Amino acid sequence: MIYIKRIEVNNFKIFHDRTELDFDENTVIIGPNNSGKTSIIQALAMWHFGVQTFFDSKLEQDKISKTYKAKGKLTSATGIGINRLDIAQVPMSDTRQLWNKANIRKGSVNEKISISVSLNYNNEIKECKVEFKYFKSELLYVYLSDDLANEPNLLAYAANLKINLLYPMSGLATEETLLQEGAIRKQIGAGRTANVLRNICYALHSSQEDDWKYLVNLIDKMFNISLNEPQLLASADIILEYNYTDPIKKTEKDLSIMQAGRGQQQMILIIAFVLWKKSSILLIDEPDAHLEILRQNQVLDVLKEMSVKYNNQIIIATHSEVIMNDCDKLIFLIDGKKVNIGEDTKPIKSALRDYGIEHYYKAQIHKRILYVEGTTDKSILKAISEKLDHPLAGILNNRIFIYYTQNIHPSNSLIENGGLDNQSGYFYNHKKHFQALSPVVDGLKGVAILDSDGSNKIDEESGGLTVLFWSDYEIENYIIKPQSVFSFVESEFDKTEGPLFTLVRLNSFKDCFNTHFMLPLFKNNPLALSQFNDLPKELQNELYKSQASSVKTSKLLEDVFDAFADREKGQILLKKADYYRITHHCNSFDIEVKTKLDKLFNILS
Repeated sequence: MIYIKRIEVNNFKIFHDRTELDFDENTVIIGPNNSGKTSIIQALAMWHFGVQTFFDSKLEQDKISKTYKAKGKLTSATGIGINRLDIAQVPMSDTRQLWNKANIRKGSVNEKISISVSLNYNNEIKECKVEFKYFKSELLYVYLSDDLANEPNLLAYAANLKINLLYPMSGLATEETLLQEGAIRKQIGAGRTANVLRNICYALHSSQEDDWKYLVNLIDKMFNISLNEPQLLASADIILEYNYTDPIKKTEKDLSIMQAGRGQQQMILIIAFVLWKKSSILLIDEPDAHLEILRQNQVLDVLKEMSVKYNNQIIIATHSEVIMNDCDKLIFLIDGKKVNIGEDTKPIKSALRDYGIEHYYKAQIHKRILYVEGTTDKSILKAISEKLDHPLAGILNNRIFIYYTQNIHPSNSLIENGGLDNQSGYFYNHKKHFQALSPVVDGLKGVAILDSDGSNKIDEESGGLTVLFWSDYEIENYIIKPQSVFSFVESEFDKTEGPLFTLVRLNSFKDCFNTHFMLPLFKNNPLALSQFNDLPKELQNELYKSQASSVKTSKLLEDVFDAFADREKGQILLKKADYYRITHHCNSFDIEVKTKLDKLFNILS
């Protein structure tokens, strides 16, 4: 059943500009944090509360007779006051918090919140607009558009719609006292769902026995537990237990609902709430909360089946890419703006399912993606750019969408990895990743800078993605050279021990370097290495380049640091993740490095 067809929101919370969204029987609103998902369902709840307040005050109670026109029709000229505490479904400490960036005035003019909802009324789509005006921190006024105020039947229909907002399950209260329905609604609206789970189940069991049986049967199928009938004690406390069979001991026991998993509690809450609120518009915030992937699939299936059976319209706000797969209508929000994903939602669903919301979000924001194999490559690239004072350093030091293509394990520290904006996620082929995002992000470009791994790989460009390969085996080859390594090691030695001790340690390291790096580089041929050492410096550099370019020099250097640590019975002097520190000791770089940096900058800038 479709009760609400459309909403237009302006100046409410994150929505500064007019935002228009269309709804279907079951609609999923998806997006990253602070995108406006919850704000939309709160806007619907706020609109309904405003309509109800106006209807109750103006029509039923007829408190302000002067608002009627000569023909007995209603005008919207006079607003009706609303206390902050009465708006239970949109918790706030100050009514200013309802306004975008808390701006209640523009110059000397009061800024109004505008929420317009289009209803399916008598086989027509009727627009019902409500505005809110700030008065003081505890009070605001609601106004209706003349069209709505002057149609009493439409106003009555809108006011009597059943709109119910459900927030996700929080930690279950240890005790729960019997509450009347109004008090239950107030607790739910304030997000305190954990305080009323037992109450909802008790209300269901008391007045809707068939629905209670449906709930028990469904939870038994899903979790293999049997809900016992809720019990009301003389103290007015409600007891809710479930029967659990131990699969090993084959014994049964009754356990408090508090001992159920948070996911089980969440599913009981959602299903009981839907059964309790039939023929209504259900605004459900993050029904996937506390649920693993299979259950996330399951919760939407259950909600869809029940919406058809009980004439509900369901509007869901979620982070879950799983839930969006089978919805009738998908709405994507970023920073309070609707993203146009077209009629065919398969490409966007595929991209979000495979890579997650954050990838789409960053692609939309940055329009550029840098692909590297791991955090080590990024660190070295950044260090080289800074050493050469290249403008690429400015890009790498700012927020940028970097995607890692190798199976690495990033540090737990967000600070070390440049924060959430730079730590972008992992381990799929760069072409597949780009091809998944590019059809749904206009103007997207990507550039990959990858190791050649000792093969002759050719740069390529196709469909907005440029792939560059280092001529040498890997990026580390361009900084790992004997003199730069020795310079780094010498700078690390404790100078307070005196120059003689430093010289002894440096010679010891050079011996390890000679054994575990240079000798393997020359195929373990001592004569070839001896001849190399006898060459003039310039010829040494040329020969070293030719020998090392097709070798994984980072692995050889790891062997050197391991051997030196064993020799000194100490810690490893430098781990591979920190090889970028050698960059500061490089006196020069191959011309290829500058060329590659230029290409990266031209694409990413």
